Amino acid sequence: MALYRYPARFIEQRPPGAYLVHFPDFPEARTFGRSLDHAREMAADCLREAIRSRGIDGEDLPPEREIVEGEEVVQVDVP
Repeated sequence: MALYRYPARFIEQRPPGAYLVHFPDFPEARTFGRSLDHAREMAADCLREAIRSRGIDGEDLPPEREIVEGEEVVQVDVP
């Protein structure tokens, strides 16, 4: 299993407490959560699937990078 870490942006939506999540390094990866905890769970699933999809399609993964202000690291294991 490989461990991957990529930054995500969690953007609070209406109703308050709901979050849109996107990964700047994976433009195809977006998800949503009803709470911040739920958004974090959904973000991990979304990132894992984006990494798997790129592997299936033979696409390179972006290099891991440092987070910038407004981002949070999402870490996943991918078999």
